[in-house]
Order: sequence, then structure tokens, then C-alpha cells
Amino acid sequence: MKKILCIVLALLFCFSSILTVSAEEVKWLAKPQFDEIYGSDEEGGIILAKKGEKYGYIDKNGKVLLDFNYDYATGFSKGIAYVEKDGNFSYIDKNGKVLFNLEAKNYLNNLKYADAGTYLFGSEFNGDYAVVTSEVGESFIIDRAGKYVSVPAGVLVQEYEINNNIAIIRKESSSEIGYLNIKTGKTLFSPHSVTDFDNGYGIVDYGDGNIGVVDTNLEYVNKKIYVGDANASFSNGIIYLGEYTEDYEPLNASYIDINGKTLIPKNYLVLGDYQDGLIAANIIENDISKIGYLDIKGNWVIKPMECSSYSGFFKGIAAFSKTFNEETYNENFGLIDKTGKFVLQPQFQDFSSDKHYAYAKVDGLWGILNLDGLVNNGSNVSNDKPDDWAVAEVTKSIENNLVPTALQNNYKEKITRKDFCDLAISLVESISGKNIDAILSDKGLSIAESPFSDTSSKNVLAAYKLSIVNGKGNGLFDPNGYITRQEAAVMLTNTAKALGIDVNSKEAVFADSKSIDSWAKNAVNYVSSNNVMKGTNAGFEPKANYTRQQAYITIFRLFDAIK
Repeated sequence: MKKILCIVLALLFCFSSILTVSAEEVKWLAKPQFDEIYGSDEEGGIILAKKGEKYGYIDKNGKVLLDFNYDYATGFSKGIAYVEKDGNFSYIDKNGKVLFNLEAKNYLNNLKYADAGTYLFGSEFNGDYAVVTSEVGESFIIDRAGKYVSVPAGVLVQEYEINNNIAIIRKESSSEIGYLNIKTGKTLFSPHSVTDFDNGYGIVDYGDGNIGVVDTNLEYVNKKIYVGDANASFSNGIIYLGEYTEDYEPLNASYIDINGKTLIPKNYLVLGDYQDGLIAANIIENDISKIGYLDIKGNWVIKPMECSSYSGFFKGIAAFSKTFNEETYNENFGLIDKTGKFVLQPQFQDFSSDKHYAYAKVDGLWGILNLDGLVNNGSNVSNDKPDDWAVAEVTKSIENNLVPTALQNNYKEKITRKDFCDLAISLVESISGKNIDAILSDKGLSIAESPFSDTSSKNVLAAYKLSIVNGKGNGLFDPNGYITRQEAAVMLTNTAKALGIDVNSKEAVFADSKSIDSWAKNAVNYVSSNNVMKGTNAGFEPKANYTRQQAYITIFRLFDAIK
């Protein structure tokens, strides 16, 4: 969950009053009632929260899914969470059923310093693996069945978190730090340090001013990028470079891509994470520290102004505070949109967000914000509601569980290749009555190894194996790329084929039929003949972009046609 970035010692910023406009009243999905909210699972369906000293799980409306009776808990990942209760240390499913207990007696053959009474503590799963650490500090890896995962001889698990199925490890003999691809057993070590993996990439720091970028196969995609004294880390697929004094005061910051090309130059003191298409940037102007927001090309979207604390953008909004009490350390946060205007006046003590929801703190308690209608992302319409003509079928698609919770927003935005794969797999699972693992197993297919260097999404890999989608070549899938109408037709038709449907259809004729590429003609025939996709006044418009609401509608129509 993304936290507010607060700089309250040397750097104090506050947004000026020119931002103040009439703002909406705050609306809540779940009113403030929780002592802490830690964030949701990958689907946004179950949220970890805390009341008093106990942990429990809620949905986005605050409904209790699992009672607040755990002494400690992690968030869910693919239906599994770690919990502690009454001296028992376990992994549970979303119904609260214990899947397996962490008991040292089950792992004694693999532990050097434990006996049967040693306590074991688990981490949240990330992908297929989690890290377990004993009370004496010995760590090891388990799979989703709780089985011990062997690591190469002479290697120790170093970090508590695993990303992209890559563990950070160190050599027992020399303390060199490196990576382990848990699935393949391959290792790669650095003479200095490595970073956490992010979006399929990690950074190897050689300690001599140069870094290398590696993919999940632990192959170098760029072996040498000179960064000087900067500390390098990934932020949503691009590399943040921060330089600091000996006292760790910031000197300058910049962003580069994995090829070493400068995206945002060293014109800023501090840069925030790359979120929702924008980057918070700190500059010094007339000896005054100010914050503004840049796009990825370095253009100011919101010009720099003074503020005390701020966040990155999330679904078109960011949190900021223009007051900071140095005695109480209290803030007063409001929300701005991408024009820099208040959409909610300052009224929150704290703010955070994850991939699905925004959370705010009022009078010491946390709730879940309802952002519907707050922002328009620079247009005259809200992206959080479908168009009137789309509401009925989008609603049916959601009611039939064809649209994952995470995609139930920003309906008018263009849909990405990855998101369309999520829809296709939801449809395949719904029609077949099986989860995707069982479907792949029945067909003798495996997604253990990804052919792509830019995504490890399970649904993308499953859609690829089922021949619903193809890559873009050179080991790339382009998960964030947008699709055209003819590409949507092909993916919908391939989804039907994956379900065993005969897709031969009569030829469809449109005013612009000659503009439809040959590889898409049969697919356009199928979706048109079955009323899955319809033409427009201009014809089929094969090269036009495809929106999320259009995708949800056509997924429902395909579901209805097959059913």
C-alpha cells in the first residue's frame, strides 16, 4: 500500500491557496472505524484491517469477512494469508480455514539451528512463494502447499520478501548478495548489492558507479549503466536515481529507463514514485522548497507550489497537506486532481492507497474513500462511471463475475493488453466452471516459464498458452499497450476457440471492410455474426482504440452467446 511521502525536517512544502475551489463532500465506501487498514489483495476483494489489538479482514464496504480475532496477520495473495492466533502460526484461505500450520517439527531436516519447539513466522506470499523465519533468525522458502523449497548449497535467504519469484540471497562463505530464481534454481551475485525486483526487473550494483539491469531469468538486459554516486531503484518499470550527502540529505534526483536513457534529468532535489502517469518533483525556488507534478517527458502537469506532505497520484487524485504542526506532528490532508484543484478540502489526518482503493484517517480511525465522481482526468466526464449507453451491459458483465474487481473503474479509458487477458481468463473460467490452473492441467499446458521479459502475469501467460493472445516479438508482450478494435475481435474469437467453439462464420461487410487486415478478417466475421461486436456509423473502424467499457460489454456478449 502506497504511503504518504512526508518530508518534515529540512523540506517543508505546502500547496498555496490558489488551488482552493469548491470541493465535493467526502463520500465513504466504509466510514472510519478501523485502527489500521493495510490494503487489499490483488483482486481488491479482501482487505486486511485492525481493530484494537486484533487483525481481521473486510470487504471494500467495511463488511467483516473474517472476524477481528487474529493476533497478527498479513494480506491475502491468491487466496492465502499468514495469521497468528492463540499461539498458532498458520496459513489460511479466504474462509478462514487453516491450510497448513508452521511447525518446526515439519522442517527439522532442513534447519540447522531449530528444534521441535522453535517458533516459525511466515511472510505474505508473493507469487508462488513465501519466506519463513525462525525465532533464531534462520530463513527459508516455502511453496503454496507449505513445502520447503530447496536452495543451492552454501546460499542463505537474505530478505523477507520475494518479488517475481526472485529471492534475494547471500553466500554463506563470502556474504556476497545476489538473486535466486526460485523456479529454475539459477543464481546471480553482485560484488556490492542488489535491489528488490519490480515489474520483472532487478538492479545489480557493482559498487564502482555502474549498475546492471537483469530480468527474471537473471539474464542481463543491460550490463553496464553509469550512475556515479546515485542510489538506483525501480519504480513501476523505470529507474530512480537519488544522490545524497554523507548525512543522507538529498542532493538531486532523476529517472532513466532500462537502457540508461534519461527520462527526467537532474533538475530536482527529490522525485516521487512514478504513479498514475505522474511524478512528484521537488525544486528550490527563491530559497523556498516547492512540489509539482511532472509527466514522464518532464513537463509540468501541476506547477510547483508549497506544501508540507504529499502522495503520488492514484486514479486521478493525490493527497497533500499544507499545514504541519511541529509539536504534534499532525497533518491536515486534502485531495487534488490532475489540474491541481481541490476535490476534497483538507480534513484527513493521514492518507494511503493500494492498487484498488484509497484510505483516509479521521479522528484517529481509518475508512475507505469513495472516489466516484471526484475527478475527470482533464475531461468533462467522469472516468469512474460507464456511459449511459453502456451501463446495462457493463452491469451484467460485472454481475456475472466477468470483470475482476480491480477493473471496475475508469470505464472510458483505453484497455490494455494485460487487462484484456484478465477478462478473457475470467470468461474461460466462468464458462468451463474450473479455475485456470485446472483448465491448463487438463490440456497438458504449463506456465511455469514465461516467454516474455516484460510480464509475469499469470493470466497473460495462461491466455498465451491457450492461444488467445500472442507476443510482440523479441521476448516482449507489451502488457500496457492498448488494443485496436480488430485486435479485440481476434482476442474474443480466440477466446471462443479456446472454449471449443466453432468460429467459422459468414463474411461480414462494412463500409471500411478493405481497412480490416487479412489476419483479422475471420475474427471480425465471427464477432459480427454473433453480435459480439457491432459496426459503427463509419463502418467497423478496425484501427480505432478499444475502451474498457467496450471490452466489458463484448466479453458479456460472448459469454451470453456461448452460454
